[in-house]
Amino acid sequence: MATARKIETKKGTCYEIQVSRGRGKSPYSKRWYPPSTWDGWSMKKKQAELNKQKVLFEEACLNGTVKTKAEVREELAKNALSNKDITFQDYCETVFLPYKSVTAATNTMEVWKACCKNHIYGEIGVLTLKDITPIQISRILLKMQESGLKNATIIKTYQLLVLIFKTSYKQDLISQNPMDKVDRPTPRKDEGKDNTVKSLSVEETNRLLEIMDNEPLKWNAYVRLMLDTGMRKGECCAIQWEDLDLERRQLIVRHTLNYTKSSGVVL
Repeated sequence: MATARKIETKKGTCYEIQVSRGRGKSPYSKRWYPPSTWDGWSMKKKQAELNKQKVLFEEACLNGTVKTKAEVREELAKNALSNKDITFQDYCETVFLPYKSVTAATNTMEVWKACCKNHIYGEIGVLTLKDITPIQISRILLKMQESGLKNATIIKTYQLLVLIFKTSYKQDLISQNPMDKVDRPTPRKDEGKDNTVKSLSVEETNRLLEIMDNEPLKWNAYVRLMLDTGMRKGECCAIQWEDLDLERRQLIVRHTLNYTKSSGVVL
C-alpha cells in the first residue's frame, strides 16, 4: 500500500509518495506537487485527491512502469557494457559512477565526480578505454604535481583511476589494466609533512567539558557523545530515537548525514 508524507522543497510544498518493494529494498518513490488552487480546497477534497495519486502511483509500480534510480542506472550500465569501444568519460558516466552510487557515500561520489571533471576527463575522456596507455595516465598525475596540488589530492585521483580500470577489466572491456604499470605518486620534495595534532590533549578535553557545562543540554550531549564514542560528526548528527536502547544502554550507529552543494543535507 502506498504511503504519503508532506515535505517542503525549494519548489514549495509537495507530497512524497512511496510504495514498498519488500524488506531490505529501497521503496519506489515520487514527489507529487499539488495544483496551484490547492490551498482553496476543503480537507476532504485534498485527501481524496491525495488518495487518488497514491493509487495511481501504486498501480504504475505494480505494472512495472516505475523503476528505482538504481534500476535505471543498471539498465544504462548494461547498455553501455555492450559497447566495447566506449570512451573513458562515457564509461564513467553511464557505468562506473552509476554502479558505485548505489553503495558509495554521497560525499565520496561528489569527490569522484569532481576529480573526473577537473583532472581526468580533459586528458583521456574522449579516448576509448582499450586505447588508454600507462604513459597517458602517468601524465595526468605528473601534471597535477606540477600544478602544485597536494599529494593527498593526487593520491585520491590515483586511487580512483585504479578502481575505474580494475572495474572495467573485470567487466572484460579491456584486456590489460594500464594501472598495473603506473607507480603510486610520491610527495614532492618541497611538500612538507603535516604535523598538525589530530586530537585534543587531556587538558584540552577537560577544559572543553568544563565549558560545555554552561552550554545548552543539546550541545553538551553532542560534544560528550563525540568524545566518549569517537563517532564522526555525520554519524552523531544522524542519530534517531530508534537507534537508542535505554534498557540495554546501547546506541547503534545506522546512518550518517552528508552535505554536498548539489544535494544539501542527505541522510
